[in-house]
Amino acid sequence: MRWGVVGSGATRVGGAVIAFAVQLGIARALGPSHFGVYSYLVAWIVTLSAISTLGMDSAAVRLVARYSVQPDGNSARAFVWYALRSVFIAGLVAGALLYFVVPVASGFIALPSDRTLLLIAAFAVPGVALLNVLCSAIQGAGWPIIGQTPLLVIRPVFLGTTFFVLAAAMWRVSGPLLAITAEGLSIILGVAFASMLALWLLPRANQQSSAADDPRRLWQMIAGLFAVGVLQIVLTQSAVLILGWNAAPDEAGRYAAAARITTVISIALGSINALAAPRIAQLHAIDAQGDLARLARWVAQASFGIGLPIAVLLLLFGRRILDLLGHGFGESYWVLCILTLGQIVNAGAGCVLQIMMMTGHQSVAVRTLGVVAVANVLALVLFVPASGAMAAAWVSACTVITWNVVLVRWIRRNLGLDPSILPMRPVR
Repeated sequence: MRWGVVGSGATRVGGAVIAFAVQLGIARALGPSHFGVYSYLVAWIVTLSAISTLGMDSAAVRLVARYSVQPDGNSARAFVWYALRSVFIAGLVAGALLYFVVPVASGFIALPSDRTLLLIAAFAVPGVALLNVLCSAIQGAGWPIIGQTPLLVIRPVFLGTTFFVLAAAMWRVSGPLLAITAEGLSIILGVAFASMLALWLLPRANQQSSAADDPRRLWQMIAGLFAVGVLQIVLTQSAVLILGWNAAPDEAGRYAAAARITTVISIALGSINALAAPRIAQLHAIDAQGDLARLARWVAQASFGIGLPIAVLLLLFGRRILDLLGHGFGESYWVLCILTLGQIVNAGAGCVLQIMMMTGHQSVAVRTLGVVAVANVLALVLFVPASGAMAAAWVSACTVITWNVVLVRWIRRNLGLDPSILPMRPVR
């Protein structure tokens, strides 16, 4: 497990370094205003693609991992194929909504020519959804490090390469159109790469029946997983979307840059979760409560131990890091500090969402995240017009802290596990 965490962490760190370098180059090439338009569109892509996954990404981890310890004739490949078809159709519908329904007269995207941006973003939605499901299926099959590679490493490499190649070749195209075109091409290449990996790594079964043969049973199981995924995206992307709707593009761009930088604090947690999620499902399936409790506590200790020094470095040198992005980005230093607080708590709370989803208690997570998400959006709508990015940062940090604390307390009381770094004894 520890060597797996090292490999997973190396993958995420390498991907984060590559992604930061790519975003640094794009931000410096575009400037705060155009980078804000690009970030606004990417936020829509991420949000709608999360909805389009229909919970199939989390279901892929859970079901494929379960098949490995409880063989019941179900075919992982049959389920994944069913999931990809469903996700692709949902992605096309969501992309159409982005192009036709999302209001463009708000002043952020106001020119008729900007419809091209929306068209490219619309076609990117099903691509990201497919990529998420493919990577999740590979991780559930017992290849967590390889499963993270297309999304965390390959796609940023493709994005950077295509952006700078297009910048050199298409000298008449610039600004957000160039960036969003590169984004779309990188998604296509990422899906192709992940598809080849899935064909190679997913286990084959003699029988081709699967949970997908009983759609009602499948959809009942993944409904909660889908809701959790959507609510997570709402919580992480709503600030950028509402800033882009109410404020100037440059303020949305500065906030997005600070938010992306603070996510490095959760690299350790994300790395461990990629390994822990299928393991949690397996331990729960065989009722290994003691091993599950030790795993949950270790995840929190490891993620917090690595995340805290990173957070300190961001607090000390955050302004200099933001200045690397170009003129004007350093103004979001205090936004970065506030968001860092929320990320520290998130790391210390451990794998609470993975425990809820992999043990079949996603309905509780849905209720918790749903209440917090509604409060988050209402607070953003209320305070962002007057206070801008600072208000968005405080609201986002408070919501992250709230749902983590609530879920930690529920897990301790109802599952007898202690998933956080706090020295508290389980209730039972």
